[in-house]
Amino acid sequence: MHGNVQGFFFTHQIELFLWPACSHDRSPIENAGSMLAQRMAQGTSFAATLDQLSQYVEVAWTALPQGYIQSLFDSLPRRVAVVIANNGSATLTTHFVIIHTSQQAVILIV
Repeated sequence: MHGNVQGFFFTHQIELFLWPACSHDRSPIENAGSMLAQRMAQGTSFAATLDQLSQYVEVAWTALPQGYIQSLFDSLPRRVAVVIANNGSATLTTHFVIIHTSQQAVILIV
C-alpha cells in the first residue's frame, strides 16, 4: 500500500485488517474465478492462441449466472462478519492458474 494511503488511514484513525487476495471466504471475485476456471476446464476445446484463450475466457465469464454473481455480492456482510469474528484469520484459500502452450490451455485449481 502506498505511503500516502497509509498516512491517510493513520491520520483518520482508520483501522485495517489483512484481506488476502486469494481467499474465498473474503473475496467474492475468487468464488467467481473458481467457477470460471471450472467452466473453462469442462470445455472440450483447447485454445490454440492467446487470442482464442482470451475469447474462451470472455465467453465463459459472460455466461456466469447473474443470480450467482448477485448472491456473492449479497454475501459480503456475512463474509466481513466472519472475518471480524475470526480476528482476521482466513478459513479457506484457493488459487487457480492458467497454463497455456501452443497445443492447449489448462486450468489448474490448487
